[in-house]
Parts: sequence; C-alpha cells; structure tokens
Amino acid sequence: MLVVNPKRSLSFPDYTSVKSESAAELKQDSTSTAH
Repeated sequence: MLVVNPKRSLSFPDYTSVKSESAAELKQDSTSTAH
C-alpha cells in the first residue's frame, strides 16, 4: 500500500481512486475467503 502524507493526500486525485480500489479488493478477498 502507498503511504501518502495526510495533507498531501487531499490534493492527490489518484489517492482516493487507489484507496477505493484497494477497498474493493479487500472486500472481494473477504467474500472469497468467506465462501
């Protein structure tokens, strides 16, 4: 995972998309392991 400065992340458009993508991956992982 990428570690971004909190103040800098606000001006980072990619940071939010990356975070949502990783969150989606985590959700898929949790569901796949649950099954």
